[in-house]
Amino acid sequence: MASRVKYPRIPEGQWWAVRDQFKRTMPAAVTPNYLTGLLDVAEKTVMNLIPPLRQLGLIDEGNSPTTRANEWRAD
Repeated sequence: MASRVKYPRIPEGQWWAVRDQFKRTMPAAVTPNYLTGLLDVAEKTVMNLIPPLRQLGLIDEGNSPTTRANEWRAD
């Protein structure tokens, strides 16, 4: 039996808001406080965004943006 792959999910509006902000300026760290201020959402919601950002390779275990994040922000 084949195992099921779980793909990361990020709401479209939040995806584009994070990308647009990364285009303007790359943060030193993507913390819950950073995302709460950027997205104007509750901290509980933000805590559900950090794992998918890690899974996509946009932030590392220390919440720092990766090389992939730098490439992602550039068109």
